Amino acid sequence: MRCISCGFIKLTVFLEVPNAPMRVQVISEKNLLKDKKINLKILKCERCTLVQLSDKNYVVDDYYDDYIMSRTYSPHARKYLKGLARDFVGSFNLKNKLVIDVGCGDGYFVYALMNAKAKSIGIEPSDIATKLAREKGVKVLRNYVDDRFKLGKKADAFVTLEVFEHISNPEKLLTNVKKFLKVDGYGLVEVPSLVKALRDNRYYDFFPDHVAYYSPTSLSYMLQQNGFDVLSIKHSPDENYLIAYFQYTSKSGLSNSVQKRFVDYRDQYKDFFGKLENRKVVLWGAGAKGISSISFSNIEKNKILFCVDSDPNKRGTYLPGSHIPVFSVDRLLKKEADVVVVTAMAYKEEIIKTLMGKYGYKKSQIAVIAPEPMFLK
Repeated sequence: MRCISCGFIKLTVFLEVPNAPMRVQVISEKNLLKDKKINLKILKCERCTLVQLSDKNYVVDDYYDDYIMSRTYSPHARKYLKGLARDFVGSFNLKNKLVIDVGCGDGYFVYALMNAKAKSIGIEPSDIATKLAREKGVKVLRNYVDDRFKLGKKADAFVTLEVFEHISNPEKLLTNVKKFLKVDGYGLVEVPSLVKALRDNRYYDFFPDHVAYYSPTSLSYMLQQNGFDVLSIKHSPDENYLIAYFQYTSKSGLSNSVQKRFVDYRDQYKDFFGKLENRKVVLWGAGAKGISSISFSNIEKNKILFCVDSDPNKRGTYLPGSHIPVFSVDRLLKKEADVVVVTAMAYKEEIIKTLMGKYGYKKSQIAVIAPEPMFLK
């Protein structure tokens, strides 16, 4: 057997679960005679570390045609999903952009994305789940995202919640997703956390519906292997799920994606200082971050009065590239500046506290340079 994620041939036994249920969906009386217990053998890939079933055929091909899994009957879950949708849309500027929910289930996350001002369409193979989704007034295509699937338009992003743990060929699914995803489009994947399952002795989380069990390492590996730049992987607030944000890179690789984000940041930086045209601006921080950002953004020297720094060895010097003069922090006592931009981000909290306490600046007069140039709120 080869790893379902990376194709490596060396897999070792991770766990054996005797007398596991054949399926974890409730069954009708007429199917009782077909039901039986099975012995699960679970393996771990020695290369990508993905934990996976030894037999991917526990689940038959048409199993998901009538599958229904919903957590949205829980108020707590609905609140979490709404927050996740807002965060995804807000983080990647997806308002009025097309976001596809692959394996959308009962459609609640499609609804949550629309509520966050994205345009969203769900794709769902289950007839029961599709009907529930359409009852919510959302657009859902009843289909598998397989080799035959055609969306007919390009999407700005896609999401898939609690799907990849069911997939025995993640590469194939992602290949088909990339057919409708724009280059540099964004993705969100949520899967149950293997870390949480092991830490809390949740051996009941191992069952045949779940072909794969992801850790941050194996999830990141799988996404990167398939042409995605992983931006972040974190646990959900209750730590039950792993949440990955990532971006589809072009054929020339990661560098183009990173280059685009750099250009976007540089332009934001220049626009921010451009809006301060008639303000008296001072920088706090003559370290590498301030020097680098001011230089690559090509901020004109006349837009900034001077820079201050608490290091006495930097006083009387100039920032390389921009040639902005550096003074003692106490120069701020002269009240020459009505805006202070903090570039020493490692000491941001300490500097902000000093600006407001000792020097009397308000939040509306203090700005930071990351994650984007902006005033304090």
